[in-house]
Amino acid sequence: MRGARSAAAPAAGTVDATDNRRIMRKFIFNGSIISAIFGGLGVVQTTRKGPRDWRLALMWISWLAALAIAVGTVIEQANDADALDK
Repeated sequence: MRGARSAAAPAAGTVDATDNRRIMRKFIFNGSIISAIFGGLGVVQTTRKGPRDWRLALMWISWLAALAIAVGTVIEQANDADALDK
C-alpha cells in the first residue's frame, strides 16, 4: 500500500508523542491545577495593585505551596492509575 504507515511499537524506554499529550492533559484538565492557576492570577493582581508588605510574601508562598500540592496530587493519581493497569 502506498499511503500505509508502519504500526510498529516504539522501542522500550521511549516515549511516544501521544504519551506526552496524554500526560499534559492530566495536568491541564485537572481541577486542582486549574484552581491553583486562577489563584495565581489573584496573587499577581494583588502584587500589581496592592501594598507590598509581609502579607504579599505569604500569599506567594501559599500559592507556590498550593501549586506544588496540586502537581504532586496529579502525579500520585497518575502513578496509582498506572499501578492499577499493571
